[in-house]
Amino acid sequence: MRNTMRVGLTMLALMTANQTFGAPYLNTYIGLEGGLSTFSFEEKIDQQLVFPMANLTGGIAWERFTLAGTLSGSVTDDDVSEDDFTRKATRRDIDVTAGYQILDNINVFVGLKQGTTKLEVVSRDEDNPIAANEEYDQSGFYLGASTGVTVGEGKLDISLAWADLSSDNRFFGDVEVDIEPEELEFDDISGANSGESSGFSFSVTWNQPINGDLLFRAGFRHNVYDQDVTFMGETFSGIQEDNTSLSVGLLGVF
Repeated sequence: MRNTMRVGLTMLALMTANQTFGAPYLNTYIGLEGGLSTFSFEEKIDQQLVFPMANLTGGIAWERFTLAGTLSGSVTDDDVSEDDFTRKATRRDIDVTAGYQILDNINVFVGLKQGTTKLEVVSRDEDNPIAANEEYDQSGFYLGASTGVTVGEGKLDISLAWADLSSDNRFFGDVEVDIEPEELEFDDISGANSGESSGFSFSVTWNQPINGDLLFRAGFRHNVYDQDVTFMGETFSGIQEDNTSLSVGLLGVF
């Protein structure tokens, strides 16, 4: 993980340097988008979380080089109702991507990301009230490629990326942790836990000129990551987290 992360950071630094030094002309853009995002973690949450999201995005381009960043966050909490607990959830994502156009319709890119889901957990038992916080955080780098096709005045872009991430979780166990190891289940994991996570991301984006330098953009993204979690000497492999988003918004190009 550390070696691959170092390679990703080096590529990102080199590509950024090529864009910011010695470039006489830069195209820049900034945009605001809104939409919905879902998050699934079946091993810990009984139902899918759904968030209304707002995205602030911006970037620069010089010849074949691009650098872009996106900050995304839930506008309101998602309330989760379970048999014994209620959970109030929020979501935040940060992405920074550097890309290079190797062919007229083929781009490669490297990026850094962080995605965090936080939950406030409250028990329903009035005689034994319990309150706790859970957090699922994944951060690291990704590599990918994209292609685009022009349709009329608009453009359709499709991308696929592979991510190598570090997982930092804080779990709230459903039972006490002084049970026998052979009886341990994933729901019993409690406290801070770190591990490795990897998986793929697929996205489709449509850009359509509206007026002058103003663009309409609609996007779909789906992330699927698997992680290995070790607790009390037992490893749970292939624990899956899914994150899907749909967004629409406007971009201004300068």
